[in-house]
Amino acid sequence: LGNLILHPTEPRVIAVLDWEISTLGHPLCDLAYFIMPWSNDTFRKGLLPGIPSEKEVIWEYCKKRRIEVPSRKELLFWKALVYFRMAAICHGVFARGLQGNAGSSKALDRGFAFKINIDIAFRLLDEQNSEFSKL
Repeated sequence: LGNLILHPTEPRVIAVLDWEISTLGHPLCDLAYFIMPWSNDTFRKGLLPGIPSEKEVIWEYCKKRRIEVPSRKELLFWKALVYFRMAAICHGVFARGLQGNAGSSKALDRGFAFKINIDIAFRLLDEQNSEFSKL
C-alpha cells in the first residue's frame, strides 16, 4: 500500500506511485523494460502457446506506438540501460536492508541481483560493440 494513493472517501485506488521504475518517457526504454523477461533463458524456453516471442512483442509495440522498429544495435543499448537501472534499484534496496529501513524483509536478498544485472548490462554492451564493429 506504500505506493498507492487511496481515494479519501471511496474504497478505490486513485494513483499508483513507483519512482524506481518510472522512465523519462522514451518509448524504447519502456519497451526494453517490458521485454526484460525474454532475456532470461528459462523464461524463453518455458513460453506457453500464445505467448509472443520477443521479436513479435517488439514489432507489435512499435506498430501500436507508430514508431520504427529499432535496429538490433539500438535495442541492445536500451536493454543495457534498463539492466544498469535495475542494478541501481537492487543496490538501493540492499542498502536499505543493511540500514534496517527496507520496505521488505527480503531486501538483503537483492544484493546478489546487483552483480547479475551489471554483468548482463555489460554483456549487452559487448554485443552492441561487436555489432558496431561489423559495420
